Amino acid sequence: MKLKQHLFLALIITILLTIALIAGPGASSGYGGLFFLMISPIVWIAFLLWGLILQSIITKKKGLQNVTSYAILTLLIIVMVLAALLTFSSDPDIRSISYEEIFLDRLTLIFFITTSTVYGLLFWLFRKNIGKA
Repeated sequence: MKLKQHLFLALIITILLTIALIAGPGASSGYGGLFFLMISPIVWIAFLLWGLILQSIITKKKGLQNVTSYAILTLLIIVMVLAALLTFSSDPDIRSISYEEIFLDRLTLIFFITTSTVYGLLFWLFRKNIGKA
């Protein structure tokens, strides 16, 4: 896959996760700090690197050549990135957000699953189109 496609996927997942945290259940409960973290270059680079890592994983493991595995692996990386943001942030607003608030909220979790599924589908389509070219 081309770097341009990885950049596009990183942009898509960053936008979708930002929307999930802003429009989610905590829209009025101080997720503003997470919004600024999600649009930061650190998150962009994390998901850009994730695309490159996922590409190298699937070239070595032939059993991971489907949308479901892409989506599940992406959901795991979303959880890891958000847990890292909540753990290592020095912003008091973000420190006040508990893990349960984000990870156990049904609507936010559904949006995370939807985001990872969209990412997995787009990743699969980009890989499929490369095979035709």
